[in-house]
Amino acid sequence: SAMAGLAAALAAIAAKAHSHAGVPSGPATDLASLGPVVLVLGAFVCLLYLLLFNQSATAFSEHARLRAAAKAKTTTTSSSGGSANAKAPSLAEVKYGGKGAVLAADRAVANFLEQTPPFLLALLLHAALVSASGAARCGWIWLGARAIYPFVFAKPFPAVLLSTLPAYGCVGFMLAAALLAV
Repeated sequence: SAMAGLAAALAAIAAKAHSHAGVPSGPATDLASLGPVVLVLGAFVCLLYLLLFNQSATAFSEHARLRAAAKAKTTTTSSSGGSANAKAPSLAEVKYGGKGAVLAADRAVANFLEQTPPFLLALLLHAALVSASGAARCGWIWLGARAIYPFVFAKPFPAVLLSTLPAYGCVGFMLAAALLAV
């Protein structure tokens, strides 16, 4: 499946990043010194597509489940002599209705996209002005925090803070260090 392929690509990029030792600390001075940051950006794209595919797959699966439940209810009602009025929701009602697992998948994508501009800006400024290897380390932490968002969002508050606070901390640290470097 596409999701398995993207997960494998994400794992391969992470493994390559782990073996990318020896990059000097300090600002990126050429394209080669941006290597660790480029790997983070590749993983960023893989995670985005994983979240997007999960969003659609969750909506389709929830829609199929609700249709089957409505059909079973209609069949049961009809066989007992009652009126059959169990109507299955449309795909649009499920996909854009935002409840349960669909809401968690939607919020994971929305939160990822909401945090993308400050993350990318902070990552690239930190790499250019402070440290490419430090930017890559923060980038991997940010990606890990974003990856757990769908799971912690589904839990009672304050579990979601396990994803959001480390991610905000990474962006804040990288941006502050870059601003202080100018």
